[in-house]
Parts: sequence; structure tokens; C-alpha cells
Amino acid sequence: METQDIERNVAEDLKEGSVLKDEIEQYLIPPQKVCFMDLEGNKTELWIVLKKNEYLLAFDETYGDYGIGYRNITDELVYSGHVGSIYEAYGRLIKR
Repeated sequence: METQDIERNVAEDLKEGSVLKDEIEQYLIPPQKVCFMDLEGNKTELWIVLKKNEYLLAFDETYGDYGIGYRNITDELVYSGHVGSIYEAYGRLIKR
């Protein structure tokens, strides 16, 4: 997938609608494909689509869902796992 594909995917996912839509749109960033380490220490490439404070929402093009990422104390990107829709992932992020 290319950056434009991810942007379209995010826009499409936001069409589902939620009271969180306007808030999510404030924190969207241009998609960037980066390497994360999962909680088992495996490396995986994901698309960062949102940044709020120290947390990131990442899109996994393989599974078509979103999850939460962050930088650890050694500045590595860590992916805490798949959550689901962009609304589910953002909802979990704001509860942290």
C-alpha cells in the first residue's frame, strides 16, 4: 500500500461515525510506514496515522485494523497489539 491508500482507508474508516470523529481528526498525521517492535520482541512494519501526546495509532495493512504504539525508554517504537477499528483504538488510547 502507498501513503494515499492509507489516507483513503483512514477517511473511509472515519465515515463509520462516532462522537470521537472530530477529536480524532485533530490528531491525524500524514501516514508514515515505520518499524515497530511488538510485545514479544518481533519487528513489524505498520503505518502511523495519528499522534496524541506520547501515543500513536498505527494501522496494520495486513490485518486491516488499528492498535496503539509508543516509544519506550530507549526510544524504540513499541506496538502493544491489535485493537480493532480506529474508534476502538482511539477509545482505548484516551483511557490511558
